[in-house]
Amino acid sequence: MNNDNLEERLEDSSESKYTNKTFFNKYLEYYFKPKSFERWKNGRLYEYLGVRTVQKLIVYFRGDAKREQRIIEERVGKPDGYTRGDLSKDNLQKYIRNTQYSEKYHLKRFAQGAIGFPILLAAEYLANSPSLLNNCTIAAFSIYSIFQGSLIMLQRYHRIRTMNILEKRYGV
Repeated sequence: MNNDNLEERLEDSSESKYTNKTFFNKYLEYYFKPKSFERWKNGRLYEYLGVRTVQKLIVYFRGDAKREQRIIEERVGKPDGYTRGDLSKDNLQKYIRNTQYSEKYHLKRFAQGAIGFPILLAAEYLANSPSLLNNCTIAAFSIYSIFQGSLIMLQRYHRIRTMNILEKRYGV
């Protein structure tokens, strides 16, 4: 993915661009605002729900942990959707925008799986002839939605922790 293009999209989707308060923009602003239960004990709710396990699985499936560490070291000072970079105010705010962009992406994918699942169930019921292909497709949609939901949870977890750092260091 081209980083310049990513920067433009992030700038276009940042909350400061929500000057035209349409219903959708108001909803996004509300959606991305951390809820009180999410901030409880600095994001411990998500840890209880298994976000750290999801994070370890992602590192495991993406490849060697040493390779991941090398990539993170190369990115120091350059925040993206995976690392905060250094803890400067600008980098933390950019990281928050990156997590919002990533969360929107995963939310779209989650919706696709969540919408496809009931449609396939209804088709299975109406056809009155269960087949292995339909059952496998329904199972795939279910797993896909659960996976995307886990990634949404991971993005929210990191964003809330980063917002807490911003508040403690810079009073933002």
